[in-house]
Amino acid sequence: MIEFPPLPNSTVFTNQVRDAEPVVTYVVPVFNQCQIIEETLSSLFSAATLYFDIIIVDDYSMDDSLPVIQHFLSNHPSKLLCSYTIIQNQSPVYETACDNQGFRVAR
Repeated sequence: MIEFPPLPNSTVFTNQVRDAEPVVTYVVPVFNQCQIIEETLSSLFSAATLYFDIIIVDDYSMDDSLPVIQHFLSNHPSKLLCSYTIIQNQSPVYETACDNQGFRVAR
């Protein structure tokens, strides 16, 4: 396995619930999306029938995106089917860099 250096200027939260490799990993870049992020996450949970990972990269959102994400993930009935990682950037890095951050931590 390739080891990557820590992500600069980012805070990482994770809930590794299983050691097994995920069947699929979703990388979700977020910037000020509190209005639609719950719908996005609901869609991922309804589409996934097997064990999966979600990597959410918050690109310095100034709205309530992060609390909405954390509330959804901690209260969803299927939360034991997935592991999630939330990367919270401390300054904007923009969409492509967010994608790359997610790919760096994917298993």
